[in-house]
Amino acid sequence: MKLSHLVIQEISHRRLNFLMASLTIAVAVACAVGVVTLLRGYEIHTAAQVAALDDEIRKITKKMGFNVLILPRELNLAEFFADDFADQTMPETHVDLLAQSRDVMTIQHLRPALVRKIAWPEQNRDIIMMGVRGIVPFAHRKAKKPLADPVPPGKIDVGHLLARELDLAPSSSLTLLGESYEVNKVYPPRGNQDDITVWIDLAQAQQILGLEGQINMIQALECNCASIDRLAEIESEVSAVLGDQVQVIELATTAIARAQARTRVSEAGAATRNRVMRLAAMLIPMVIAGAVVIVGLLSLANVRQRRPEIGILRAVGLRSSQILRVFLAKAALVGVTGAVLGYVIGFGVAVAIQSQWSGDPTQQLGLAVLFIPVLLLTVLLLTPLLSVMAGWLPALSAAAQDPATILHEE
Repeated sequence: MKLSHLVIQEISHRRLNFLMASLTIAVAVACAVGVVTLLRGYEIHTAAQVAALDDEIRKITKKMGFNVLILPRELNLAEFFADDFADQTMPETHVDLLAQSRDVMTIQHLRPALVRKIAWPEQNRDIIMMGVRGIVPFAHRKAKKPLADPVPPGKIDVGHLLARELDLAPSSSLTLLGESYEVNKVYPPRGNQDDITVWIDLAQAQQILGLEGQINMIQALECNCASIDRLAEIESEVSAVLGDQVQVIELATTAIARAQARTRVSEAGAATRNRVMRLAAMLIPMVIAGAVVIVGLLSLANVRQRRPEIGILRAVGLRSSQILRVFLAKAALVGVTGAVLGYVIGFGVAVAIQSQWSGDPTQQLGLAVLFIPVLLLTVLLLTPLLSVMAGWLPALSAAAQDPATILHEE
C-alpha cells in the first residue's frame, strides 16, 4: 500500500482534525507575516517622508543661499553681527586647503569673500562692498552646479535697493572709487543688508582695499544630512584642517528648522519601529509556540481516536516505520497548508492596512515593494518543519502501538 494513499485516507477520515490543525498553523503564520510586512511598509513610508523632507530642505537651503560662515578666530562676533562684516582678515589660501581636504564632508559650495563697509564718494553714501570669487569645488567630490556665479572682472552686481534708488539695470554703467564698472546683475529684494551691497571680483576688491591675498569670510552651504550637533561637526572638520585660526557660525534659517523636523521624523519613526519590534518579539514566539502545542495536542488526539484503524493496519502487515511516516507526512501537509494559507492571509491583511496609511494612491506601496522573498521561503520551509516536530511524539506513539493489545481491547 502506497504512502500517499494512506496519507490521503488518513486526512479524509479526519477532515476536521486536519482543518483545525491547518487553521491553527495559518493563524500563527499570518500573525508573523503580517507584522513583518507591516514593519517593512512602515520603514519604507518613513524613509519616503524623510527623503521628501530632505529634498524640500535642499531646495529651500539652496534658494536661501549660504548658511555657514567661516570667519577669522580673533573676530568679535558682537561687532560682526552689528556690522555684518569682519575687520580682521585671514589668508585666501584657507579656502583652497578646505577644498583639497578629504575629511571635510559637512559643508559644500565654498566661496571666499572680502567684505567692507566703504564710502561711495561718487554717490555721497555708504555701502557694503563684497569682493567674491567663484565657488571653489572640492577636489575629491563630483562637480555640482555652483550655488552662486562669480562676478566677472570689470563688472558689478548691485543690491535691489541701490539699483532702485540709482536707477541701475543690467548693462548700466557706474563709477565706484574712480573705477568704471558695468552692471552685471541686479539682485531681487532680500530684506537685509544685501539690498545696499555691491559685489565685485575678489582680486579687484583686494586691490582697492590694499589686502592682496586676504579675505575675511568663507561662505558655505551645510550638507543636508542628519546629525545630533551639526555645527559642532562642521567646526570639528574645519578645525582639523585650519586649526584654531578660524571660527564657524551657522545662520539661523527656515532650512535649519526644517532639518530639525527631518531629524524628529527620523527619530519618531525609529522609536515607533522599535516599539513594534519589541511587541512583535514577544507576541510572535508566543503565537508560534501556542500553535505548535495545539497541533501537537490535535495530533495526539487523532492518534488516540485512530487506535482501532492503527491496530488493523498493523495486523495486515503495515510496519511501525510506515505508520510513523503516515502521521509525519500528514503533519508536514498540515504545515504546508497552514503556511500557504497563513502567508496569503497575513500578506493580504498587511497590504490592506498599509494602504490606509496614505490617502494619496500615488504614495501607496505596491505588492512587489512589500513582498519579501526570504520571508516566503522561510515560512514555506520552517512551518512544515515545526509542524512535523509538533506531531513527532504522537506519531511515535502511533508507531509503537501493539496490534494485538489494541485489537484485544476493541
